[in-house]
Amino acid sequence: MIMGNFLNAKISLRVFALSALLAAAACSNDGRPFLEAVEAEDLQLKSIQIVQPTGLLPDLVVNTNARVSFNIEAKNTDDNDISLSPDNRRWSVDKPELASIDERGNFVATGTGRVVVRLQISGLLSEFPVSIQDETFQMISSIEGPATMERCIPGEYFAKGMFSLGSERGLPNVEWSIVDTEFGSVGEAVDGRVMVNGTNVGALSLVATLDGQTFTQSITIEDTLQAIVIEPDNLVVQNGGTLQLTAYGQYFKDGVDEVARLPDITENVVWSITGRDGVATISNASPNEGRVSTSSVNNTQVTAACGNLEEPKALVVVARGATDNTSLAFDVGSPYEISLSAGDTQLNVSTGSTYNRLEQVTINDDTTWSVVEGGSVVSVNNTTAKGVLTPLRVGNATVQVEYKGRVGTIDIEVTN
Repeated sequence: MIMGNFLNAKISLRVFALSALLAAAACSNDGRPFLEAVEAEDLQLKSIQIVQPTGLLPDLVVNTNARVSFNIEAKNTDDNDISLSPDNRRWSVDKPELASIDERGNFVATGTGRVVVRLQISGLLSEFPVSIQDETFQMISSIEGPATMERCIPGEYFAKGMFSLGSERGLPNVEWSIVDTEFGSVGEAVDGRVMVNGTNVGALSLVATLDGQTFTQSITIEDTLQAIVIEPDNLVVQNGGTLQLTAYGQYFKDGVDEVARLPDITENVVWSITGRDGVATISNASPNEGRVSTSSVNNTQVTAACGNLEEPKALVVVARGATDNTSLAFDVGSPYEISLSAGDTQLNVSTGSTYNRLEQVTINDDTTWSVVEGGSVVSVNNTTAKGVLTPLRVGNATVQVEYKGRVGTIDIEVTN
């Protein structure tokens, strides 16, 4: 009974407090204090903090007429981070004659001096000082970011600059480039911060440029990437469909083969179709890196590359509606070289990614044999002696076999 009275009292106090806020809001024509009190109670809000504009330094210095936007960080009573929108908030500045800020956190400097930006949510308050002083840009003073990186694991970089009255500021408008693109690439800068991807072992020279001033930073690309692993294990997809591939990096560092550490580098490698043309395409565009799109039933090869380190893998496109997603393998390698005088040759094929005599289906009634390129160079039997190859003249050809939605192809080279 005592606990019940305590809860009723607590609820009554909350209702009373909210009623008081609602009455105050009605008088001021601003309902935000009431809504903030409800929000703070529901989220168990403990603290709020104004976040410096992205890409700028903590000691924020801006020129007159500069425009920047502020955001909010918050924590609850359990010290967990909470997402809060900066919109429709009670933002203010202590010196309206020097700056203004709207209810979305957009700040505009109009004079010179020191201004404090304030944000109030319920009973919580956060402040952020801003210095407004008209200065001219003098030089890029440094590029901040890691001095070393591993291949295909990007690092983030930004530039600092010196101004005429001695302030140092983050530079959100620099242009970024690489001296020798053999060693890496830069992404698109966001508020001055850029992701740099090192692709070959050596020294990458990162260049920041602003108003004719440049600064170059050397970054060491370590020789730790040993292999690229492409998944899934079996790259089989129905014609007309898509398949998302993932690339993982296998790294060897400090004498240890870090098999357990296989970071996802799908977005950082270069994808390509390096086998038969017209079977499939693969995307390098965000956010679809590694996405295969198919256009014809056949075998081809996909490659993931980080600089000069490449990993090829067979890709099999099967007929639409196929339920058995495995490939077919020949008992001889491709290209298969035969002489014109050799006469008939039996091509043997089995299910699976490598030839297995126990899984052979060469003369099965369900196999279909054809010459897809070079019909004047060879012929292949598809009736009484399936898979028997006959050379007709010197040249190159491609033979294909289908079996229950599975496809295998082999290149043939006929010599004298």
